Amino acid sequence: MSPLPAAASGGVVTCSLSATAMAFGVVQPEGNAPGDTTATLEVICVANGQQPAAVTLRVIPLSEPVGPGLRRMQPGPGLRYQIFVDAARSIAWGSGIGGSMPLAASATVVPGTPLRVRFTLYGRVPGRQHGLPAGSFVESLVAVLQY
Repeated sequence: MSPLPAAASGGVVTCSLSATAMAFGVVQPEGNAPGDTTATLEVICVANGQQPAAVTLRVIPLSEPVGPGLRRMQPGPGLRYQIFVDAARSIAWGSGIGGSMPLAASATVVPGTPLRVRFTLYGRVPGRQHGLPAGSFVESLVAVLQY
């Protein structure tokens, strides 16, 4: 799907979003240790006019987490995991509901020079998920870009 242009302060800007998969690798769900990984989201914006344009970016997940550790990988055994915006894995990625936080940035897009903004997301599969087989787990990130 093509991104839609948006009016920004100073002109018209078009932005697109891409993401790497959140690959947890081999996880032992019944073990005590959590499985941690990271993924990257990249936003690229282009100014379509002759003037620089200020833009404010906000990236939220397509589905809101219900609470800590309550995301579930589907299809499959329903392995619980969570995605965080900080390396300490203390602030869940979300729209701002229930203490979650969106990814956000403000910048100026200069005509002829694409703006690239990279965000790192931090994933964690908590331990002690009994009844789930060990395996290699990968989750695709689906997000909404607002600007």
